[in-house]
Amino acid sequence: MKIAVCIKQVPDTEAEVKWDTPKGTLKRDGMSPITNPFDEFALEEALLTREKYDGDIVVITMGPEKANDVLRNAWHSRQTRCIAAPMTPSQVPTPMPPHRPCRCP
Repeated sequence: MKIAVCIKQVPDTEAEVKWDTPKGTLKRDGMSPITNPFDEFALEEALLTREKYDGDIVVITMGPEKANDVLRNAWHSRQTRCIAAPMTPSQVPTPMPPHRPCRCP
């Protein structure tokens, strides 16, 4: 069995949040990145599932080069395979502001 776990690097939840108001984006400079805490729960569940049913865990993330840190952390948690989808800063998706509705095709 293959168990896929998608994880994401996010700013530290304990850090002070700073916004670039004109751009409407988060200022990530100087913020410590961490693995999304909810994704850590998914990693733990994948480990428990692997212990019960056997199989391979594949951890996947996307983002800039420094997002690979979350893969390194997952690797140290006894994951068997890690996949990174590298992106340049201009390719990294940003959340859509709540005042702009999303149009679906």
